[in-house]
Amino acid sequence: MIPAKAAFRVPLADGGEVRLHPLSPKDAPGLQAGLQRLSPLSRYRRFGRPVSRFSAEELRYLTAVDQRHHVAWGASDLSAPGRKGIGVARFVRLADRPGTAEIALTVVDAHQRRGLGILLLALLWRLGRAQGLRRFSGQIQAGNAPMLAILAQFDARIEASTGDCIDVSARLPETLDGFPDSALGRKARDAALRLSF
Repeated sequence: MIPAKAAFRVPLADGGEVRLHPLSPKDAPGLQAGLQRLSPLSRYRRFGRPVSRFSAEELRYLTAVDQRHHVAWGASDLSAPGRKGIGVARFVRLADRPGTAEIALTVVDAHQRRGLGILLLALLWRLGRAQGLRRFSGQIQAGNAPMLAILAQFDARIEASTGDCIDVSARLPETLDGFPDSALGRKARDAALRLSF
């Protein structure tokens, strides 16, 4: 179980700093506001459909998490006024495969290419390994070339393809030494070293 007061600060590769914290229902307004700062393309890539606003039920699902079967963390920009939320990382354990969880990452467009996405991926790795997970899976839009390029560097395999969606999965390295020896693999390992809770 993740401690409720597990928030901590982490530097980004570009010199900025973020606060990472477990999501709870009090984060619902910030999540709703963050959705408005995502471009239509980013929303589609994350949800697979146009989304302009979360319903009350969706917000409950996204924030009222148990931090064991459904783990969700947010990132806030400490270098900006108001410390707005700029990213979310989550995984949900698959009931029929307890050692596997489906992951999702979201970074607000204005903060992409700052190293936050790889930091959130490293956070999910740390949290997942601590809870005994062995694989991550996910559904990617076939046209999401940036994410597919990232996954290729992590030896992700294609499990299935339906329409414009691709189901992928990747083994979680057991240790930091197990991260792939690629540019992104080295960045992920460095990001994981900066995380402590």
